[in-house]
Amino acid sequence: MSIKVTLTEEEILARPNYYILGEFTQQKYWQVIKSQGDTKVDNENSSINDTEKSWLSSTTWTTLEEFDNCVICGKESPYTKSTHIDLRTGYVEGMGQVCFNPDNCKK
Repeated sequence: MSIKVTLTEEEILARPNYYILGEFTQQKYWQVIKSQGDTKVDNENSSINDTEKSWLSSTTWTTLEEFDNCVICGKESPYTKSTHIDLRTGYVEGMGQVCFNPDNCKK
């Protein structure tokens, strides 16, 4: 079985990092499966495993995460607070998130 999930350029550009884009893509995938009435999702005796069932029941389809702000100027960064610091640009350990382009940081 093959499933096609379509993302628009607007949807991609509206996501500030790959983590959030991946979550959004996965949500769209499950929405497509649900809309097709796939028995893997609807049938209680389904072939999906317990982890997938747990994920489906616990997932909120609209994820609202709080974004980190620059500790210098207060401007919102493109990273959510849950984004690991190793995946960020401009994060200073012991200080926090700063603008990833210091020349644009307004003090």
